[in-house]
Amino acid sequence: MNIIIYKLSSGQVLRLCQCPDDLAQAQLAVGEGYVKGTLDSFSYYIQDGEVVDMPPKPGEFYVFDYGTKQWVPDPTAADAAARAQRNALLTESDWTQMPDVTLDTKTQWATYRQDLRDVTDQPGYPFNVIWPTPPTA
Repeated sequence: MNIIIYKLSSGQVLRLCQCPDDLAQAQLAVGEGYVKGTLDSFSYYIQDGEVVDMPPKPGEFYVFDYGTKQWVPDPTAADAAARAQRNALLTESDWTQMPDVTLDTKTQWATYRQDLRDVTDQPGYPFNVIWPTPPTA
């Protein structure tokens, strides 16, 4: 038998199992329940013993709140992704600050690099980042 194990308090699907009917209860930890069935993903929750589709995810940096049954913004994940992109762009432009680079080039790139460091101060950060344009020289 295929079973869907979920958290009783929220309906969050935790795992999918295959087991004989008489062993289904043994698969549960405290605070867990199960329903018979199978799922092709974890984009469902259980409510009143029924499988319910989650609404469409509105964007990359959202997590599902099982209490409200809605997607909510995840600023921690958005911040981590923005900082990773910012750090990669800084690393790609490290060469511009080497001693053998002309002063004009160094100055233009230093401004760009500072703009990269300042993206965390933008209104709307971390969900709406306006990335600075690198110098052409």
